[in-house]
Amino acid sequence: MLKDLARTFKISYQQKVVNLLCEIAAQSWDINYTPFECSLAAELLYLDLDGQPQKVTFDVISRIYDYMKRTPKTLEAAADGSNQSLYNGMGTISDPNTMLRPCHTDRFVLPPLADCKTLKSITFKVLNRSSEEAQWVIGGVWIARIVSDSGMVTLQEIGSGGESEYIRSMKTEPLCQMIADEGVNQDGAVKLPLLVGNTVKQKIQLSESSITWSDNSSWTSAVTRLPQSTNDTLNIYLYPSAGSRTIANINVSAVFQYTLPFSRIMQVKQSTLYSYGSGTENAVFYYTGIPADDMQNLISLGITCRNSDILFHNALVEQVRDGIVIGTYEIPLGDASATLGLKAAPSGSAGPRDRKRQNMMISFSENTKEMTLFGPTEDYTNVNDIAVAFSYTSTLDKGYAEGDKPEYYTPYVYLTDAGINKLMPGMMAEIPFDIPYVSE
Repeated sequence: MLKDLARTFKISYQQKVVNLLCEIAAQSWDINYTPFECSLAAELLYLDLDGQPQKVTFDVISRIYDYMKRTPKTLEAAADGSNQSLYNGMGTISDPNTMLRPCHTDRFVLPPLADCKTLKSITFKVLNRSSEEAQWVIGGVWIARIVSDSGMVTLQEIGSGGESEYIRSMKTEPLCQMIADEGVNQDGAVKLPLLVGNTVKQKIQLSESSITWSDNSSWTSAVTRLPQSTNDTLNIYLYPSAGSRTIANINVSAVFQYTLPFSRIMQVKQSTLYSYGSGTENAVFYYTGIPADDMQNLISLGITCRNSDILFHNALVEQVRDGIVIGTYEIPLGDASATLGLKAAPSGSAGPRDRKRQNMMISFSENTKEMTLFGPTEDYTNVNDIAVAFSYTSTLDKGYAEGDKPEYYTPYVYLTDAGINKLMPGMMAEIPFDIPYVSE
């Protein structure tokens, strides 16, 4: 009986994740210093354990605020959208009193890097958001591996000039640093003139480095349960009313309105939906993978169908980020016609109709070493834990042939989330998941 309810799988994929500290030292200007505000994004290039190049982009200013444990200042959107961020990762504004000042070092923790072997370069994009010309003179960039992080931040005096900096109590090991390259002056500095409203891009090459992974070290560090990217897409499943399920060759279009960061609103349209199960109780209009970058929340769904015989009961819209369904919206449509257009908002109370749950059992070998597990806390960000996810196909994707169905991943679940705080040789760990619409 058990074999009919559960299947055995081999572990197909493991990631090693490293956390790194980046320090950027700024030198003095050759013009009069004026405090300025800016936005700063970065793209880090590294080689993974297979020697393949990988890139990760992020908001540097946001991470400096996070290092200091301070609330970030974000860009406010103008009514006409004229001051919206020019690049992803540039929606946070620097504090001129504590960031990018001359004779000062800015510090931040890089995003967790999966299977990282060698760091190659870091490219900065900086936008001057002040009303006067400024400079950013980079005197050095250093990256170190974080061994431990207490999370404690103190304001410490630097040098004899009375200047102070926020310093976080960390234990680190040096990894690599900026090397002379194009754009680097003879004194080893990179000078970036920052004109008002202009974006400047600068690539910094990093010295040869190699991250050594030990089998005795912890398997993972701070892996986010959900992806940190903004590469969202939408899936729609639109269900006709019981009396109008003959839907073959019926054209239906859909318009999605959703919120973006900084109080902005975006609208995307899918001109034609596919249909499946015409004349049966499984009849559905559907489409998957509609781009919706930077989406936060769905505001409304609008549909149009020129055939007055077709009435619509409800719709399900899924928000998918890097293969993970992070949100499901149910939209009641009241068995209404859409010949003149039909618009409705997500229901605030209705959740997924399919509430299947899954339990994963992980068997550890007799060679597993005894190990205490602990997850991150608000004050202590060190992690010694195992994050688990599984891939699956969805019961909603009935219109696809068996081998062509989209594949999704669950959010990561830490063993400590499931109350497992210690590894033992030969132990069996049970991890609960609560994922709707799992087919296979």
